[in-house]
Amino acid sequence: MKKRDIEYFSQKLRELKESQNLTQVRLAEIAGVSQATISDYLLGQLYPKIEPLIKLANYFHVSLYYLTGLEELKEETDMDSQVMECIRLIVQLPNNDPRIGFIANMIKSK
Repeated sequence: MKKRDIEYFSQKLRELKESQNLTQVRLAEIAGVSQATISDYLLGQLYPKIEPLIKLANYFHVSLYYLTGLEELKEETDMDSQVMECIRLIVQLPNNDPRIGFIANMIKSK
């Protein structure tokens, strides 16, 4: 992960947090991480895993592209919403679920 990517995410998260007047504790509840982890995100010392990213993007109604700096547009696209829904469903599968292998093979074949 590049330093500028971490800094971009940190800046966007601070902006979104301030726009809704949220505390670090509330942001931690939303993301499903500790307050210390949120502090590290906000200080640009840590980049989140996919699950907290999805939870934050959903809460703030922004795309993963916006939150991570891959796109400057704040509004979600239809495709982005579909991808986020797929990721949400995949993350909920148990580790030993045979559908995970099927999904991985589909991704590899594309």
